[in-house]
Amino acid sequence: MLAGELYKLTANEHYRTLAARIYHNGLATAQRDNGGAGTDSGVVEGGTDTLCMGMYEAFFCCTMRLAEGLWYINANRELFSAHTEGKVTKQGRVYADGDILYAEVSGGAEAYTEKQVTVDGHILSPLVKFYRLPKEIIETAQQKLLF
Repeated sequence: MLAGELYKLTANEHYRTLAARIYHNGLATAQRDNGGAGTDSGVVEGGTDTLCMGMYEAFFCCTMRLAEGLWYINANRELFSAHTEGKVTKQGRVYADGDILYAEVSGGAEAYTEKQVTVDGHILSPLVKFYRLPKEIIETAQQKLLF
């Protein structure tokens, strides 16, 4: 929401890009099939490189803040379109197609990937949106980002 408001105030495209990336690679991944949100692992270079479930649903601020974020996204749809180039490449430190991050998906979530590509010997997929997975698959799903 902050990136979206900064874009509206400054018209700086960096903020719009940031808002779209946060939605597609963060919020949409944390949402659960019941509309709530879970506490998933944070992925950082030099630390944890695997996105996985921390708990199925957080019945506190994560779910409330997700609802507020989804309302904001719906009200400002034009800000949140992801730009893609049609080719997955190493962009900076991670593999991506434009705004969409790609990871090695395992733990049963492979069956729910939108597509798979092989890049530099790695089988990669766009981050799987956890709301598309049954609870038992979320519990074992892992998405490893390659730094």
